[in-house]
Amino acid sequence: MPPQKQSTKVLFTWAVIIRLGFLLLGMLGDRLWSIKYTDYDYKVYNDASKRILQGKSPYDRITYRYTPLLAYILIPSVTVIHEFGKILFITFDIISGFLLNLSLIHISEPTRPLYISYAVFCLKKKKKKK
Repeated sequence: MPPQKQSTKVLFTWAVIIRLGFLLLGMLGDRLWSIKYTDYDYKVYNDASKRILQGKSPYDRITYRYTPLLAYILIPSVTVIHEFGKILFITFDIISGFLLNLSLIHISEPTRPLYISYAVFCLKKKKKKK
């Protein structure tokens, strides 16, 4: 396996491990600490999902300012497992990183490491149209 692919595999493995570690830390911290680890917005999301299950609008809660689709997507956080939304967010975070990595592979030169390709891509001057 080429070194770049192997390092990417290691990177994504560590990304998953670290995120799952923070998930477990949050679960433990929310139960044991007086200051909760989980952001308050997650409670707002879950409350909106509860309201939808009750046949009400998620906007009945004055602090809910997100798309109603989010409340529908997070219904399993209320009905199945409280951490469903967190696991879903972790999953999409890893998928986003994977897609970003694929785009970097697409724009990079074969002899250049990906992180340098990304820097070059970001710093490259755009040509002005005349």
